[in-house]
Amino acid sequence: MILVIPFINDVSAGKNISWPMRIWIDVPVQNLLISPVEQEVRIEGHAAYSGTIDHISIIINDSELTTIENLDSSGSLKHFETFWTPDEAGEYVIKATAFSSDNEESNDTVKVKVADLDIEEDAATQPEGEQQDDNGEEINDDEEATINFWADSYNVEAGSCTSLHWETGNAKSVYLDGSQVEASGSSQTCLCSQEIHTLKVENLDSTYTEESLTINVIGSCEQPEEEVDTVNPPKVTIKEPKDEEDLSCSSEVSLKWYTVSDPSGISEYRVQVQSHWGDYSWQDHADSPWEGITGTQLDIGTECAVYYRFRVRAVDGAGNEGAYSDWEEFQVSLM
Repeated sequence: MILVIPFINDVSAGKNISWPMRIWIDVPVQNLLISPVEQEVRIEGHAAYSGTIDHISIIINDSELTTIENLDSSGSLKHFETFWTPDEAGEYVIKATAFSSDNEESNDTVKVKVADLDIEEDAATQPEGEQQDDNGEEINDDEEATINFWADSYNVEAGSCTSLHWETGNAKSVYLDGSQVEASGSSQTCLCSQEIHTLKVENLDSTYTEESLTINVIGSCEQPEEEVDTVNPPKVTIKEPKDEEDLSCSSEVSLKWYTVSDPSGISEYRVQVQSHWGDYSWQDHADSPWEGITGTQLDIGTECAVYYRFRVRAVDGAGNEGAYSDWEEFQVSLM
């Protein structure tokens, strides 16, 4: 397994799409035979999440090997690597678990076998020129290994997966991208960029034969940067009362203005009201300023024989404040 990203962003539509967390182990591959015992084994893989991955835990046969916290990162894709040295032969299960800061988790496991293989000793027990395979059949060193190496799809959408398959014959050993594998098998890979995979086979005469294939990627896994609205909404225009309008005596007056529009939407209007008794000493109204007004009207309490003025500003969905409208003055007369 090379790369796995279960979901991607719809880049062309400019949408910010989230996906569940996923972790996978690239190395070692499934059912790898490791020999000899007590050699260092590299454990490497990737994890992908639209949120924040806090740490990754590596467990060998239910015993914790290490916790990786300082993760190498590339966008939403995290890379991890550590090393393990088995101290005895046997079968092992390597488990990698990713934990997010919002309590999500994902895990992947691979099984490996560790053994001491004495190839030279086994070969020495057979007469020269009469080497046999595991089924007791005589091996002809002159026969070249056969290779059948293919993929389910050679062109995939970015973030999608395809499987590699191989079948070999007359081979002493088989390697996929540098890691030893069984003579026949398959492996899944999920891609964000073009990948070239190579199957290398050791012939019976200890020479090597290899085949490669290329998986092309359509699109990109890169998450588009979110555009931030920094533009203030338009200036508000007052509807009524008109400037210098003389209103009849009333205990309440409706202040009205026209709607303004903004790409981020208008979250609220803010209204400031002042008054004086004829001496032009403007003072804020007892409840001024008003905030959080979602409509285009505000009813205020008034007194007769008092001069009033008001102005309005808009605030958009990104928090940008527009300029205040011009002051509109009006009088509430005694009659």
